Amino acid sequence: MAFDATKALAVLTQLSGEAKAQLTSHTATSPHLAPGSTGRDFAAQQAALERLFHTLHQQHEHRYATLVDATKQANSQVETARSTDISNAAGFGGVQ
Repeated sequence: MAFDATKALAVLTQLSGEAKAQLTSHTATSPHLAPGSTGRDFAAQQAALERLFHTLHQQHEHRYATLVDATKQANSQVETARSTDISNAAGFGGVQ
């Protein structure tokens, strides 16, 4: 099995950076409707939409945070695999 830890770590670093940027951008704003934007007599519907938008916003924030954490964990696993590979190769007289 071919395993290129350097390439994997580079891809994970890029993914982690993008995920962090998206999370930062996402948390910098929150959805809102301008007062009265749904029209007269539709205050209840506007309130329901605002609750829905808030819930969706929170769910997306959680997804971005989960992706950031997952890239950290994947990075750690690749580092462990690389270290194990080097150790095993040394045991067999191989060179990495």
